Amino acid sequence: QYLLTRLGLQVYKGKDVSIYNTSNSSLPNDTIKRGVIEKNGRLWLGTPNGLASFENYTVTWYDNSLTNSVLGNEKITSLAIGDDGRLWIGTPNGLVVKNGDTWTRYTPQNSGLPAPYIFGLVVDKYNVAWMGAGNELTKLSKSNPSYNDSPETMKGLVRFDGTIWTTFD
Repeated sequence: QYLLTRLGLQVYKGKDVSIYNTSNSSLPNDTIKRGVIEKNGRLWLGTPNGLASFENYTVTWYDNSLTNSVLGNEKITSLAIGDDGRLWIGTPNGLVVKNGDTWTRYTPQNSGLPAPYIFGLVVDKYNVAWMGAGNELTKLSKSNPSYNDSPETMKGLVRFDGTIWTTFD
């Protein structure tokens, strides 16, 4: 069993508890606010400084300087996994989809996404992603950031089936 905390990942195995944090693993930040588990048991972790996974008692950070990921040291705003195994990752810089070893970033510049800040991401039983999309944070939010910041304005609810983008505004 897992517990996501501001002090790292707590892993419970019987009565034993192990804590994984930035001082003893490659976790990019001690604060973990998002998590999803694949069918094979791999745990994906969203932090203010990037994406990590936990598998076989090992933390792997998915920074583009260390792996083939397109993610950098950026806030993970949401995570979801479809029944087809695709990992959907929301960031303030667009939607990232990991499909096997292929990483794709969708932004307003290269897709039908109406705004870059992704939040509230879910994947339905048809492997269609639904998410909120909004604009950049206000200056006040940037100067006094909170991990639970939301976009300044919401552009709409976005549906993406892997091909077609639909925005409900």
